[in-house]
Amino acid sequence: MSELLTTDVLLKIDTNLKNNAEAIFSKFGFNFDSAINMFLRHTVYDGNLPFNINDEIPNEETLAAMKEAELLINDKNTKKYNSFQEIIDEINKPIEIGNLSKEELDIEIEKGYKDMLDGNVEPAQKVFSDIRKEYGL
Repeated sequence: MSELLTTDVLLKIDTNLKNNAEAIFSKFGFNFDSAINMFLRHTVYDGNLPFNINDEIPNEETLAAMKEAELLINDKNTKKYNSFQEIIDEINKPIEIGNLSKEELDIEIEKGYKDMLDGNVEPAQKVFSDIRKEYGL
């Protein structure tokens, strides 16, 4: 009969973490050493860690977007939508200039000016033709 070779391992582990882990292990009838051995055996058997690790760490731009989304979700003044179609309908809805504040009107004018500079333009004749067609005029 061959003797099982063992190696002593010294681990530095946060005391609270170890105590909390031992409490969980004991619920399943394992002591700390048995649980660590089980972890190591499972790792070797699978050739991988016995749990998923997401190695896709968000970059700064994504983290900033996530933070902005969280702020918007918690802002009671943020308009909420029930579907993607609602958003599209809102985007495509004509703007009623009379209902805009001076600041909102300035923003819309700036958007139009930027579109013009970016070359996002169509001849006036086509625009008026499209309007007549869309609204049955």
